[in-house]
Amino acid sequence: MSPARSNPAVRFGWDVGGAHVKVSLVDGSDAVLDVVQWPCPLWQGLDHLHRTIDLVFERWPQARAGAAQHAVTMTGEMVDLFADRAEGVRAIVAALAQRLGSSLRFYAGDAGWLAADDCAAGWRQIASANWLATASWVATRMPNALLIDIGSTTTDIIPIVDGRVVARGATDAGRLASGELVYHGVVRTPLCGVAHRIEFGGATLNVMNEWFATTADVYRLTGELDPLH
Repeated sequence: MSPARSNPAVRFGWDVGGAHVKVSLVDGSDAVLDVVQWPCPLWQGLDHLHRTIDLVFERWPQARAGAAQHAVTMTGEMVDLFADRAEGVRAIVAALAQRLGSSLRFYAGDAGWLAADDCAAGWRQIASANWLATASWVATRMPNALLIDIGSTTTDIIPIVDGRVVARGATDAGRLASGELVYHGVVRTPLCGVAHRIEFGGATLNVMNEWFATTADVYRLTGELDPLH
C-alpha cells in the first residue's frame, strides 16, 4: 500500500476530508508515531486547508523537509466550494503540491500512486478513494472480513474475501446503490436523517427537519464522544 520510495526517514499520510483533515506520521520501519485530526471546514474556502498545513508544519517541522514523503487520500473534493468533483480534486492537489513539494503522491486505487501532474487526468480514481485504501490495507492482514468504518459523516461497509476487496460498488454512487456507503456518522448527521418519529415523554412525536441537533449530541450525551471532537 505504500507509494514508491527510497526509504525516507519519515512519511506522512493525509486524508483530506470536507470537514476534517487527518494526518499520520510514519517512520522508515512503517511504525506509526503520531496521528492527529484537525477540523477543516473546506466548504468555506481553501484557506482552511492552508491553515491546516501550517498546523502540520508546526507540529512536525520535518514535514517541510525535502526528504519527507507525503501520501494523500481525499473526500474533500465533493464540498460545494467546487463546481464538480474534478475541479475539487484539481484544487486540493494544487494546494498540497504548492506546500508539500515533489515527494507527494495521491492514492488512485488500481491506478496506483499518482504524482500531482497526473491527477487532473486521473481524478475519477482519486476522488473519495480513501475507503478502498483502508480496505486494501486491511485485506493484507485479514483475508476474510467485513470492514465497517464509521466516520463523522458516513459509514463504509466493505466485504473482504480471500484477501481481496469485493465491494459491489466502485464509486460513491455505486456504493450508495449497493448499501455499502451509508450517510450516517457520529458527528454531522442530522437527527431527522436517523428517525422520522420518536417516543418522548409518553408520546410519539415527529422529528424536526432541522439542524438543531445532530448525532454528535447523542454520542456526547452517552459519553462516547469527547466534547473536543
